[in-house]
Amino acid sequence: MVEPAARDVELGVSEAVTNAVLHAYTGRPRAGTIELAVQVDVDGNALVVEVTDDGSGLRPRDDSPGAGFGLGLIRRLTRTMTLTRPPDGGLSLRMAFPLAVRHAAAGRLGRDVAR
Repeated sequence: MVEPAARDVELGVSEAVTNAVLHAYTGRPRAGTIELAVQVDVDGNALVVEVTDDGSGLRPRDDSPGAGFGLGLIRRLTRTMTLTRPPDGGLSLRMAFPLAVRHAAAGRLGRDVAR
């Protein structure tokens, strides 16, 4: 059985979506869209989650309601983290979480073996 570290995925995705909600549409007169895409990269042995918004992109804010730890935390939880600017604006955050393989014997003992 293959599974990612569920807590890392939960926290990383929650931080990414929260960042988009809090920061992407500040100062804009209309609401925007946040998209979430998930795929399993079998060859890369990773669960890949992408959070994309059509907001104002990544920019510093003096009035930021956050503590500024979100992206650093996501970086520590993931194998890779990539920020890109889609052609139509906004920001896309792609996170790859390593998958763990639960071997039958190790599973009975409650241990996961990382690949």
